[in-house]
Amino acid sequence: MIKRMFLFVFIAITLIFSGCIQKKDDPIEGERDNVIIGMQSIPKGLDSEYTYNSREEDIICAIFDGLVEKNDNGEIKGALAKEWSISEDGLSYTFILKEDITWSDGKQIEAKHFVELFRQILSPSEDSKNISELYSIFGAEDYNKGKKPQGEVAIISTDKKTLQIRLNYRNDKLLDTLSKPRYRLRKDFEVLKSWKENYKQIVYTGAYKITDLKEKDGENTIVLKKNNNYHDKDSILTEKIILDNVANSEMGMAKFDTNQIDVFFSPPISEIDRLKSTENIIYITLQDFNSIIFNFKSPFASKIDFRKAIEEALLASLDETKVSEKFNLNLTKGEIFNDSSTKVVFSNENKDINLRYDLFSANSKIKDLVTEQNNKTLNILCVDNEKNKLLIESLKDIIEKEFNIKSTIYYYKDKDIENELTKENYDMALVEYTHIGTKESFLRSWYNTHGKEVNYNSELLDKGLIKIKGENNNLIKENLIKGMELELKKDLPLIPIANNNLFICKNNNIEGIYMDGNENIIIKNITKSTDLNEELKEKEF
Repeated sequence: MIKRMFLFVFIAITLIFSGCIQKKDDPIEGERDNVIIGMQSIPKGLDSEYTYNSREEDIICAIFDGLVEKNDNGEIKGALAKEWSISEDGLSYTFILKEDITWSDGKQIEAKHFVELFRQILSPSEDSKNISELYSIFGAEDYNKGKKPQGEVAIISTDKKTLQIRLNYRNDKLLDTLSKPRYRLRKDFEVLKSWKENYKQIVYTGAYKITDLKEKDGENTIVLKKNNNYHDKDSILTEKIILDNVANSEMGMAKFDTNQIDVFFSPPISEIDRLKSTENIIYITLQDFNSIIFNFKSPFASKIDFRKAIEEALLASLDETKVSEKFNLNLTKGEIFNDSSTKVVFSNENKDINLRYDLFSANSKIKDLVTEQNNKTLNILCVDNEKNKLLIESLKDIIEKEFNIKSTIYYYKDKDIENELTKENYDMALVEYTHIGTKESFLRSWYNTHGKEVNYNSELLDKGLIKIKGENNNLIKENLIKGMELELKKDLPLIPIANNNLFICKNNNIEGIYMDGNENIIIKNITKSTDLNEELKEKEF
């Protein structure tokens, strides 16, 4: 601990003195009226082949726009498309582009440019990640696998402003997919792959463009300037944003403390209490969460008394301090949805006392089950990483302490556990869910994948998911979702345990920080308070 504090103080002192003698060619020099954001990583490439982390995606979103995007409630809204329609059978999508949209060089953006984008992404020569999420598009899989020519992919432009996409089969998540940063409009992939050398050649479709790049000791400083040909340029309040690449969280913290950066993500956990006392920190609860799921073929987990007992034991016994201090997690207290949002963000308190369970009663019923099963050992599956190990080992200890049941944990790689979930030789599993989207998309996705894999069936969910498909009345949709939520809380096929937080350091004059439905920070809305408008104030977390 002493060594760590010494290192932190040394870095801070070094930065203070180095800040006094900055060179004139440093793009940060003299620009403190602009926003400087500390970034722990930047993309290696700006093409779709590279796999970005969430903060690297933030940069993609700042310089490129797509057909559609998600707002902070996870709802789809138009970006470069002003409107779209879906055929009654769900197999045909028609997008109408906005009239006033141009590339950063002033040339008109046309529907054919999206055709070219998707052909490039689907090209057999591209090693695009997660490309199978586009396979519902007619011809996409065959073209991607080299079986058919690109002309047979059913993405066409019927005129300069109309794009049509035809599907092999209904895919209710297509708009969610198209809202992701990897499908934002760009071209000249070879230039994008080596963007550090070629950033001046790139044509942009987003609010900002890269105008300068400085590299020193393996770190980069990127200067973003407002794209004056951006279709919504009047809403962009900050003319220049500087992205300062920092080596690690300690270096970023030191730069923040010495006022060399205005915004910084994921500070050292040891610094969070100090930052809270100065009101220089906010946090956003992420959609990523860990959950216990039960195998309904298990002689233990198929019993509601067992599932309720596990839930009650977790709520009563899981050490929140230990979990939050080490991994920056919030315990969900068994709640599935936060009522204030259509996003799947988990609440931190159980509001429904009628669904609470008596641990004493649970204990006696569990003992009866153990006797019935001849003291059988529980088999628990888990993805092998440090965070999951802490959670699952805590669960194992709780089960043994509260119910005197022994358990064995089987660890798997991320890619292997899905296959294990389809088998019947386990009782429960700890799984992770990421980039969930709206409540409706989560319910549909979970029920049709993990729900079926663990042999959970619900007539109410079957009917509810069919009804909600074609429902346009938001109040009716909300009531259907609430009904399905209560069904899950009653049946307990899954128990949310903990969700991740993103902590953000910000100077007191920084405003407009909010996250979209894909969990990307919208850089174009970050500004200093002197430039703030009321609309951005309302959106800030």
